[in-house]
This record gives sequence, C-alpha cells and structure tokens, in this order.
Amino acid sequence: MNRHSRHAKTRRTRNKNRARRPDGARSAHIVAPGGEENRSSVNISGGIITTGGGNIVGGDEIHIDQIDITIQTPSDGMRSWLVSEPRLTWFPLSDAFEENGPNLFLLLRWDFRLVDTLYGREDDLQAILNWAQGGSTTATARLISGPGGAGKTRLAASAAGILQSKGWSAGFLDKRSDVGDPESAAKGRFLIVDYPEEQPQRTAAVLEELAEIKTAPYPVRVIFLSRRPFETWEREASILKGRLGRQELAALAPLTIEQGLLLIAEAARTFADHARRPAPDLGAAVEWLGMSEIHRMPLYATAAAIHAVLSPQEAFGLGGPELLRQLALRELGRVRNTSRALGLGEEGLERLLSLGVLANGLNEEAVRNLVGSRICGTEVTTDDVLSAIAKVPWWNRGRLMRLEPDLLAAAFLDRALFSSFPQVELNFQTGSSWRSSEIRRHLSIGSVEFCMTSIW
Repeated sequence: MNRHSRHAKTRRTRNKNRARRPDGARSAHIVAPGGEENRSSVNISGGIITTGGGNIVGGDEIHIDQIDITIQTPSDGMRSWLVSEPRLTWFPLSDAFEENGPNLFLLLRWDFRLVDTLYGREDDLQAILNWAQGGSTTATARLISGPGGAGKTRLAASAAGILQSKGWSAGFLDKRSDVGDPESAAKGRFLIVDYPEEQPQRTAAVLEELAEIKTAPYPVRVIFLSRRPFETWEREASILKGRLGRQELAALAPLTIEQGLLLIAEAARTFADHARRPAPDLGAAVEWLGMSEIHRMPLYATAAAIHAVLSPQEAFGLGGPELLRQLALRELGRVRNTSRALGLGEEGLERLLSLGVLANGLNEEAVRNLVGSRICGTEVTTDDVLSAIAKVPWWNRGRLMRLEPDLLAAAFLDRALFSSFPQVELNFQTGSSWRSSEIRRHLSIGSVEFCMTSIW
C-alpha cells in the first residue's frame, strides 16, 4: 500500500484568525517541524475537513502535535474516514455515582451498562454478527432503525464488542478519531455511524467513499443507526448500488412485557445496590409496562426502575415523558448545587450545559463567547467561569460535554433553558412524522447564534 508518514504540528487557530472563503468555509494550515506550511491543503466546511487525500470527518479545529500522520494516496482506494480508528469505550458503573449523588445522565447511557443483559435483542444481535462475518470482503453497509430509546446504540456497541474480542477493529466512527493503520485490522473493520440524519454532510461523505471501495483486504462493514426507516434512506444510499441491502438489518420494536419486567428488575436491583437504597416494590411494573409501547422501550423502562428506587412512593405512577421530566428535575437540582458551590450562580452551569445540548458540546472558545453574552449573569468573569467548569464532571479534554442520552437531555434543556429564557425566539420546521420529525432551531442570545438540528 502506497502511503507515507510525516511528523507535524499545527498552530492552534481561533475562529477570528481563520481565513474565511467566499463559500463560508474556513481554512487551516499544517506546519511541519521545519516550518514548511501548506495553507491550501486543509479546508473546513460544515464539519467536514477536506484534504488533498480525501475527507477527515471532524470538528472545526485540528490539533496535531508531534504525532505520526498516515497519508493515503487516492490510488489506495482507502479514504481517511475508513482508516480512522473507531471508538468503543465502556465505563465502570461506579463512575456514575458521584459525591453529590448518582449522575442520572450517566446511568441511562449505554456505555455505563446499568443493565448488563441485552433483553429482547438477541436475534437482532445475531443478525448483525452474521452479516459482519459473512465471509465476503465486499464493503457493505446496513441500517438499524427505531425510535429514540429503543436501544440502537447499545445493540450496535454490543456487536462491536464481540467483534473486537475476535480481533476486529470495531466501534463508532468518531468525528475526532485519529488516523490509524488499516493493516492493524486484519480480521475486519466494523464502523458504527450514530444518527446519520443529524450529520447529513458527514453521512454523504461516508456513503460516497464507501461507494468507491468495492473490495478491501478484509471485511469492511458500516452500520447506520437511525430513527428514520429504510425507505427514507433509499435515495441517499442509491450510490451504494444495493450494498445497503433491501431493508433494515434490524427495526427495533418495543420489548414484550416479560422482557421489560426482567430489564426493570435488573436495573432496579443494580441501582439500589450501588446507591445503597432499598430495592423497590415492582408489583405495579407489569401494569405500567402494559399501558404504553413507550414504556417498553429500554430507555424508559430503565428510567422507571431508577425512579422507583429514588421515589418508591411514586413508583410506576408516571407516564414516559413525565418520568423523564422528573429525572431531569432531579439532575437539575444537582447541577444547581454544583453551580452555586463553584460561584457560577444558581443557573450559570445549567445554561451552559443546555446550550451544549444544542451545539453538540461547548469548547473553550464557545464558553468564552457565552460568558461575554452574560449567559451566566453579570457578576462572573470569563476567567472565573473557565476556572470553575474545569472542575465539573462534565468537562473533558477542554470541552463541556454534550449531555446524553438525547431524550433525557431534551427534558433537561426544556426545563433549564426554554423555561428560563422567555425572550428566546425559536423557529420550527417539523417533519411529517413524530418519530422522525426534525426540528431545526435558531437560537440567538446576545451576539451568539447557534444553528442546530434536534430530534424529539
């Protein structure tokens, strides 16, 4: 394979220092140790970093410091996104139990595995593994569809974990992945693209590049996780000429009542043990599960188990949406206590976290701009805020992380931001289905503007 490596550094460039092209794209430049610059080889537009050798799917900054960069030539047929090392990280459940109480966002995330068993998805998991290990080295893709909270991400991650244990390079295709060596994936590559409808430019780039790769030295499998059904992807995926299959590999439905009850029992038992609380009475769980299909989605069933431990007198007495609102309120109380303790006022931290939901997290520069717009009030300075948020569990690698899972984050956002900012003007553009409707919001606060797509 024809490739070469370079040691490189980049200058960290702020938005205000970047050259702005007429089409709205930004440019960046890589500086080699000897000082040689290439100002035209890297362009940034819409979350896609375009280079001479293909697209690196990522954010709008490049930070390279004395590391090896593998550069693929077009003749290799292996584009940069394909050789990006996928991400698959599982966290210890104990990390979700912090000094000031359990972190409900972490407990409901797939990668903390409050519920270790994959209830009701055994056949779907086997279908994914059979496809991935089908023997052909033809690069193919498949779709897993289902509403929010159905367990798409956990299912795909479980498959990736099994393949990883068999020597595959498997996990999520991350915007900020490092470039890896394709020869390290002798058994195969299994790449997960989560919610491709929320990143249309990136998804188009992945489909385009996958279409160019007919065969590879090993099986290449890309799986898309979407709230949209298969037929809505047929036009975009036509470039693959049938390599997306003829239907979803898995269309996730609600669990049965029996499966939901097993999930609730395991979640309640595990959470109660870690939180050192009594196990709740599950007598009303069967009736609650039968009230709505939403209640039998894994996320809602897990939330009901947590709520039953925290509020045993109200166990299984709330509908799905109200249940998430109550958990969001509990988490809001924790955030406000932390905010006051750090000198950010009662609402400073919650506003930053809420805006991070809309903007896919906030980097240091975004925090500076927001503080300058007095989002945290008039009595705190930028330096005060940056010093304070560096101490919170939501700050990681110079970035305020986006709250997850999405449904709980939406409930938090509704209570923390939209209820406390009556002056915010929102424009909605809704789709035709409540399951797949995309709501595009334009939020202006002072001089700071955000454009984002959120799924409700």
